Amino acid sequence: MFKKRKLRKKLVNIITNKMLNYYDKAQLVQQILENEEEGNELLVKLVEEHKDPKIRKGAASVMGYLELPDFAPRLIQCLLKEDNWQVRFALAKTSAILAPKTAVQKLQQIFSQKKAETNNPKEEHKLKLQFAESLGWMGLKEGLPILVDMLKDHANSYTKRERGLQVQIIYSLGEIGNRSVVELLRRFSNDPSPERVSIKQSARTALDKIARREGLTSRRDL
Repeated sequence: MFKKRKLRKKLVNIITNKMLNYYDKAQLVQQILENEEEGNELLVKLVEEHKDPKIRKGAASVMGYLELPDFAPRLIQCLLKEDNWQVRFALAKTSAILAPKTAVQKLQQIFSQKKAETNNPKEEHKLKLQFAESLGWMGLKEGLPILVDMLKDHANSYTKRERGLQVQIIYSLGEIGNRSVVELLRRFSNDPSPERVSIKQSARTALDKIARREGLTSRRDL
C-alpha cells in the first residue's frame, strides 16, 4: 500500500509540474510505467477517481502521448460522467488518439446504455449535450452521420433546452463536418425565427469552419 501511495504521488508530481509540457511529462511517466507494473492502473485511476479536475485533465492529456490503447474504453466511459468540460475535452482528444477506429462506436454504445437507464429528462438532455460535444472534440469522421441524425431528429424542437442542444450539435458539425453537411447547415443559417438567432449564428460559424478546412475564404465560397 505504501509503495502504491508513493508511486501515485510521483505521478501526480509529474502531472502538476508547471515547468514541463505534456510531451515531456509523458516521457517521465513512461519511464515509471516501464519499471512499475502497477503504474498503468494508477495512472488511469487518476483520471477516473482524483478529486482535483486539474489532475484528471492532466492525467488524461498525458495518456494521449503514451501507447495505452487498452485503456481507451475506460477513458470513454468517463466522458459521459465527467462534469468538468476541460477534463471532457482532454478525455475526448486522448480517446480519439488511443482508439481512432473504435472510439466513436464505444461512445455511442455507452450513450445508448445510459440513455436507456435514465427516466429524468434533464439527465437525458445533459447526456445528449455531452455526447454531441464529445463527438465534435474527438474529431473523427465516424461521428459525422451520428451528429447529422441528431440534428435532424431535433430540428423541429423549439424549447430553450432543445435550442441549446441544436447549438451544440451544430458546433460539433463545424468541428468535423465537410461539404456533405453544407446544405443542412445552410437551412439553419437562414432560419428567420427571432428566437433561433443563436442557432442561425452557430450554423454560420460552422459553415465558416468547414470552408476554411476546404481551403476557402468563407462560407459564401462553399
